[in-house]
Amino acid sequence: MRIKARIKRSYSEGSEKARADIILDDVFVIQDVKLIDNGKGPFILLPGEDRKNHEGNRKRYEYAHPLNAETRKAFLEAVLDAYEQTNAENLSGPAV
Repeated sequence: MRIKARIKRSYSEGSEKARADIILDDVFVIQDVKLIDNGKGPFILLPGEDRKNHEGNRKRYEYAHPLNAETRKAFLEAVLDAYEQTNAENLSGPAV
């Protein structure tokens, strides 16, 4: 499976660093993925919602998600690569 990411928006303050789309095999897109870095290392939040479970505790439920850690890691790496590339392009400024 080919995994690509496209950064839609970057943030300079706070723990949310970017919003991205993840594109799978150029035929399926997961929109509005959040790149978060809260000081413990970067991770992604896929689209979903926080709900109370049967015990009354809040829990994050993702609408769609990878079935294994390797795929989640590949999603994170694709988003991080796109984020770093976007930041590098923004730092270099427009071509003269």
